[in-house]
Amino acid sequence: MIPARTRSLRDIDPETARGLIANSLSDESVDESWVHATAIQMKKGRFDTYGVCLELDSHGHLISGLHYLHAIVESNSTVKIWVAENREP
Repeated sequence: MIPARTRSLRDIDPETARGLIANSLSDESVDESWVHATAIQMKKGRFDTYGVCLELDSHGHLISGLHYLHAIVESNSTVKIWVAENREP
């Protein structure tokens, strides 16, 4: 059976971002230059959430969006970002 999926626009602060990073299932390496450039845009209030989405599995583990979370931590900003959660039906 396919899990239900919800999506909501949420404020993600650095503390929440750290928690999601700690629960990440991603094994991708982090591109520090991309993270830094994105963090600068977040600090300036120019980060555009269009097309950006964090994805969590049904246990709350991060599946995608690791780079955005690192940028939130680096920028020390709270950012509105879409979060998609897979839920058990």
